[in-house]
Amino acid sequence: MNYIYGKVNWAKADVGQEIRECNHFRNTWIDLYINRIVALKHGKNPFFYNEKTDILCALIGYISNLSKIKKQIKIDLCDDVAVVEELYRLEGIKFIDKLDGIFTVIIFDNKLRKGLCFQDNHGSNLPLYYLNNEDGFAFSTSLKLLLNNSKFIRELDYTSIFAFLSNGNTVPGESTLIKHVKKLVPNTFISFEVERSACNVCKCQPLIEQPSLSDAKENLIASIQDNARILCSALVQKTRFLALSSGYDSNFILHTLKDSGADKICAVTIGGQKENEIPQVKEILKFYSTVDSAVHIISPALIQALPDILWRLEGYVFEKGIFLQYALGKVLCEKNALAVFLGECADQILDQNRISIFDRLKEKIKLLVQLSIIGDVYYLIKKKNEPIHRKVIARVRPNVKATYDTNFDFILKKNGIMLNSFGTQGLYVYINKTTQAISKKLGKLNSKKMFFKKSVERLVLPRVAGVFAHRKHGGSTDTEYLMFEDLKSVLAIIQTTFIEKIVGKAYVRTICKKPEAYSEPILQLVYLYLFNELFVSGKYDSRLCRESLEVPLADFVPQPEDRVFNATRAV
Repeated sequence: MNYIYGKVNWAKADVGQEIRECNHFRNTWIDLYINRIVALKHGKNPFFYNEKTDILCALIGYISNLSKIKKQIKIDLCDDVAVVEELYRLEGIKFIDKLDGIFTVIIFDNKLRKGLCFQDNHGSNLPLYYLNNEDGFAFSTSLKLLLNNSKFIRELDYTSIFAFLSNGNTVPGESTLIKHVKKLVPNTFISFEVERSACNVCKCQPLIEQPSLSDAKENLIASIQDNARILCSALVQKTRFLALSSGYDSNFILHTLKDSGADKICAVTIGGQKENEIPQVKEILKFYSTVDSAVHIISPALIQALPDILWRLEGYVFEKGIFLQYALGKVLCEKNALAVFLGECADQILDQNRISIFDRLKEKIKLLVQLSIIGDVYYLIKKKNEPIHRKVIARVRPNVKATYDTNFDFILKKNGIMLNSFGTQGLYVYINKTTQAISKKLGKLNSKKMFFKKSVERLVLPRVAGVFAHRKHGGSTDTEYLMFEDLKSVLAIIQTTFIEKIVGKAYVRTICKKPEAYSEPILQLVYLYLFNELFVSGKYDSRLCRESLEVPLADFVPQPEDRVFNATRAV
């Protein structure tokens, strides 16, 4: 899997012999551990230390415009990490704007005792957590590694918990569920300086040149196909793995891979028992006779894997789709897939007009109404259920304003973190600066991706387009059947003092009386309970170096004396 852990010592440390091994670099000032999934031919080395410049560069993920950069700076280096080091040497901090792809990069200039931690302008598919105190500055793409190598008093951040519940998917902003542990947000980077014992989070505004409208219309499809072909040609494995749904985004990738002459393609489709896209996918694959297919329907028993799911996600994201991502990760791991093509974030990249000023105003008005007496009457009459009841959030509503698209970040991270934990690198075909600039220029012409969809329909076989163009719904996991597989354990966790402190006893009673109406919020609260047990309590610290956690949900059921009250529903 991909991971980075580093510690910068503010005081000169007696580290003994310097280390420059394949995944470990250490000198007086910095101690860096890094591992990389070798999925691409030019991405075999996790770090590069230049003896002449005394600069260390570490990289995980991938640079999609590597050939373009090599031509611009006129070098013929094989490894991408060496190219990035050379680019930094030539252009300094401005080199950030030159890179395209999904990546996390660490730079340390040993002569200047200065360094940088930065990601692509979308925040990459992995988080970058950091912790700064008087001893030094620690950072990692893994919360487990950061906790395992740092000594501080761990406390839940209840403001972040309510922000998490309010947002529904992630904690907006730089905070995390643990006090003092921060995360790098999109369009920022960390600059640290040993001599001053200081690290600062700095803003960056990526420069993306917009084409003319005529060029945008002409090149939208080509920009996506070019990125897919670049990634395809750089793969180490001959088999091209693809997460396939019945929608436009992943099917256009399938068409592009076949059109590019890929001999071996394996399409993986995951679905719930009641709601899935498997029938439509099977219809589509009839037109691609040489494509192998792997179909998996989620078993109800997967509810017992919730602790392992959280262990892998480390509390960064939540939604019912995490069960789909977990099952996808397992299937790809069983097939030894080093990389998988994904259609994720196509909506966010292609439809730059999806969140208008009118939409933002409408959401603000809706929130004001919900928190007023009109909202009380509405909820009383309609008995409307939201992911977390409106009253709970209003009670301690966090004042957290994100400066970035939290939904984009959530979509990118929910499969990025999960797939990485199984040793698979996600390849995000739609995320590239050229496609983003073209889509921005198209504006309303591509509202709801209509320009893109019509272009795709003209390219693929009409019979194929007819299947995914008229699909009724997307695939999702039916959380009800998962939860009811072990409702006794789920409700036992809900009825604890921990959950009561978050949402109140009255709300606990409400959801226990009718759990089928609150399946997603119940699972979200169980998720928070497990997070506290796994990462804050210290009970599982001996396992922090492990990638997986083979402990079923039933083992986390608290003792009766730790519960607020007994279940109000027979189970």
